[in-house]
Amino acid sequence: MENNLPEENLIKEQLQASPPQKKSFFSKKVILISAGFGVVLIAFLIVTLSQIIPAGNRIDNSKNPLTKSKKVLGSILLSPATVIGTPNKKTPVDIIVNTGGDPISGVVVGIKYNPLTVSNVTLSQAKDDTSPLSYALQQIGQTQYDTTDGWAMLTLQLPKEIVSLNGVGKVATLSFVTKPINVAISSTNISISQLTGFLYPDKAEFTGITKNQLIVNYSK
Repeated sequence: MENNLPEENLIKEQLQASPPQKKSFFSKKVILISAGFGVVLIAFLIVTLSQIIPAGNRIDNSKNPLTKSKKVLGSILLSPATVIGTPNKKTPVDIIVNTGGDPISGVVVGIKYNPLTVSNVTLSQAKDDTSPLSYALQQIGQTQYDTTDGWAMLTLQLPKEIVSLNGVGKVATLSFVTKPINVAISSTNISISQLTGFLYPDKAEFTGITKNQLIVNYSK
């Protein structure tokens, strides 16, 4: 049996305690290296898969309805968009409505023109037999005219028994006479006004709708 001095016992205890510390440090180092390698491997797999997956199978957020910031509410257009205006002769133009797939309960049609170049303006309802929406609409009141400022406005609405309809069709006809002009101008414009829009069962909408203007070229 050995009789060790206190100093020898202390040294032996220190020597016995040293290996576990090294082992613990080594284990932590291995864990950190493994974790780092795992992150690099995951990143590599993500890049590789993104290149392998066909473009058609990827999610395109630009085509996702949830990413659309603004909805187009259809159109109210003068058709055709260009005509030849003969002085002192009446020219008719159609007004076509497209609700953009949304049901409406009515439509307000307004036009703006230059009274110095255009006269005898009439805006009247038109029935399109191929369009249930156009055929069902009814004029409310009389067409309003202002020959001084150059505008006209017509309001059409569905009867009470029909809450709403959607569709495409001719709803009105615009006719006008081009004035003889003594100055050298080649054309004049008639536009769909800002007061043009759709009526819905619970609101009216005058923005977000595609509108156009009619170019009237003078005949030579």
